[in-house]
This record gives sequence, C-alpha cells and structure tokens, in this order.
Amino acid sequence: TCPISHVDLVVDAGAAPNRGADGSGWPAHLEILQLGAAPRLSGDAEAPPPGELDALGEAPALAHDDRVFYPESHQRWRVALAPEATHLAIVGRFNHPTPGTWQATVATPVPAAAAGGRCPADDAPPPCVFVLVDHEEVRAGAAPPPGFVGDGERCGSRIDGRGATTAGGGRPGGHARDRQPPPLERGAPPDPPPPPAAGSLPRGPG
Repeated sequence: TCPISHVDLVVDAGAAPNRGADGSGWPAHLEILQLGAAPRLSGDAEAPPPGELDALGEAPALAHDDRVFYPESHQRWRVALAPEATHLAIVGRFNHPTPGTWQATVATPVPAAAAGGRCPADDAPPPCVFVLVDHEEVRAGAAPPPGFVGDGERCGSRIDGRGATTAGGGRPGGHARDRQPPPLERGAPPDPPPPPAAGSLPRGPG
C-alpha cells in the first residue's frame, strides 16, 4: 500500500461566512483538529469553548490549526497528518452560531493500493479535504460540497481512487475557464468529418 502522510485542505468562504448583527459578512475563524477517533458530538451540541476543543475525541487532539477566512476567499494549505489521526474536525467560531452546523467531521484518507505496483511520486499532489463555510455553516468532505468553487489546482486521488479537482467541484457547470473537454479513450478514433452538403461535390484538380 501507499501511505498517505499529507492532505491539502481547500477552503472556500462564501459572501457571508460569519454574519454580523446587520447581516453583513464578517471573517470566520476555523479551528482544524486531528483526532484519533470520531468526535463525541451530537448535531445540536453547542460549540465548546476554545480551551476545551482538545476533548472532542477519545483522547487529546493530535494536532490543532487555526485559520481566518475572509468573505469570498479561497485558501489551500498542506497538512502533515499524525500517524494516529483518523478524523479531522473543522469547528467554526461564529457571531451567531446555528446548532448543528458549526462543525464538520471528515475521516482521513486511508492508504491506497499501489497502482501497477508503484506509489505516486513524492511531488505528486496529495488527496484533498474540501471545506465550504458560509452563513454560519461548515460543510466538508473528500469531495467538493455543493456550491464549492475552489482554486482550480489539482488534487491527488481521493479515498475511492478517482482523481479530484477543485475547479467548479460542486457548482453546476463550474467556471468556463475551468472546464476541459473529456479526453478520447485510448485507441478510439476521432469522429469522422461531416458529409458534404446536399448538391455540392468536391472540386477536382484543375
């Protein structure tokens, strides 16, 4: 198998990730924790104080990262996974949190079988975890959630072994500049040219 030691966290912030009293969009503060087990939180639980986040899992958090996301911003950064990490917990700090939507949990990618007996090169992109934060809601997963735009950079294979890209991942159609025509299948001939219009004949030499 091919061990997975890193993931790319790719985060989209919507127009109003953290609304103020007047409904205007404020920056959102996210905390990302690596846990050795799924967190013991119910969907309606209130967000624990920052000092108590390490108690989300069965044991203290293995790693803890803090980030601030401004409205309509996109960020990507590489995270080294602790060998014991099984889940990432993404917790949002909002002015007016909504029960059940202030956090999301994602299982870390599992080691993949070597393709053709070979593991990806050291400089190959790692798998991605996609996060969308908007209107006091955090959504995350190994695939882009609906409405995700991303930065257009490629990701490594996901857990199911298929390639992933952040370009227009969840938004219907994505951006025109991000869309690429599908490649021809190996060995498939190109489409034949269209026949000449009725009543016309190809002009011969001379």
